[in-house]
Amino acid sequence: MQALYTILAPKEKRMKQMYMIFLSCICLTQGFSQKRGGFEIYGDVMQVLPLAMMAYSYSLGDMQGVRWQAIAAGTTLASSHIIKQSFVVLAQRSESQARISQRPNNGRFDGFPSGHTSWAFSSVGFALKRYGWKVALPVGILATSVGVSRIHAQKHTTLQVLSGAALGFGISYFLSPAWVKNISLWVDFREGKYTYCMAYRGNF
Repeated sequence: MQALYTILAPKEKRMKQMYMIFLSCICLTQGFSQKRGGFEIYGDVMQVLPLAMMAYSYSLGDMQGVRWQAIAAGTTLASSHIIKQSFVVLAQRSESQARISQRPNNGRFDGFPSGHTSWAFSSVGFALKRYGWKVALPVGILATSVGVSRIHAQKHTTLQVLSGAALGFGISYFLSPAWVKNISLWVDFREGKYTYCMAYRGNF
């Protein structure tokens, strides 16, 4: 007999939803990339890796994983934007001091770090910490290809891409907790009250 102390969608339904989320992200990204080169389009598409990892967590019934990937990816996105804008402001005062953030294709000073790469690598840090290297390895390969595509398209320098990768990976790895299988912890907020909940499922 299987004991289940949490409400989860049926496995088949979760898998269908996971594929729908992933395919929707790809279609939306391609819609904005029709006039660009194939490899650049690929980099734009594959930056949705954090969303794909959220769908993967959902398919496992790991709702805490969904939340932590969202938190880590959001923190990475905000951090990247703050750093970029800091260099933009710095360039207005002294371009020589902000040279590290200058894009190779148009000379703008909002290139450090690579946002595409940091966003993609937030999924790698999360996957490694939460699920181990077997899941993180293929995700890392895909995220690396995103960084390479940004260099190939001359959107970023190698240093900007490497910095973005380190930022995204580091934030997600240190923010995300490891996954304890069969146990889920969360905070429920209803009617103005916080409730701490724990769910366990297993075979007896």
